[in-house]
Amino acid sequence: MRFALSRQRNVVAKTTLILAHLRRDVRMLNELARDKLVERGIVGEGHSFRTADGIRHFNAGDQIVFLKNEGALGVKNGLIGRVVEAAPNLITVMVGEGDQRRQVTVESRSYNNLDHGYATTIHKAQGASVRLAIPASFSSPRRPCRQVLRRPPGSRQVPMRRGRRSSS
Repeated sequence: MRFALSRQRNVVAKTTLILAHLRRDVRMLNELARDKLVERGIVGEGHSFRTADGIRHFNAGDQIVFLKNEGALGVKNGLIGRVVEAAPNLITVMVGEGDQRRQVTVESRSYNNLDHGYATTIHKAQGASVRLAIPASFSSPRRPCRQVLRRPPGSRQVPMRRGRRSSS
């Protein structure tokens, strides 16, 4: 966690993702990450936005994750974006890469299935394209982080698969 936050100042425009097994851990990690970013002046306090899970504060620079498909907005479950503008219950988010980059304006009354996207579950992150992925496993010592992260040469995508113990 400290590594991600210390590097965050240098990679604000890039995607860093903390991976956890449990949603409660994701929530805690998102709160910690955002508190540190606000404390360091990387993002501001922001504006209130009523999400499906309660009030969150978003400001320009915040990383978010969409939690439900919505054809009208052109977003899918697990899509990560960066807030470019924020107002109470209204945010504009940059999503996509390269010539697929576009802005999406989201009003809380029409779509509220989003959250901070500094951390997410390992399951939701499968297939995500990120610059830096940080596995975090601390909720249950009986459930070690056995996910294997690979980065194919020349690829920015981080495919994930469940690790298996070798029998030899």
